[in-house]
Amino acid sequence: MKKELTMKIVLWTLQEVVELGNRRERTMAMNILRNTYGHTPMSLAAVAGKKMKRFRSLLKENIEQL
Repeated sequence: MKKELTMKIVLWTLQEVVELGNRRERTMAMNILRNTYGHTPMSLAAVAGKKMKRFRSLLKENIEQL
């Protein structure tokens, strides 16, 4: 469970770098995704982006409830 959560956080972080980083950072993040998962990082990044969007909306809801 803990390892799975850590991997999700790493995936989300790499997705953020792909979206927001400069060219060198994006290339490094894409290479990490490609080497780690062995398939096209774009599809993986798209999945991670959707998860991150959902995570952010849940986070926003929880903050608003406080």
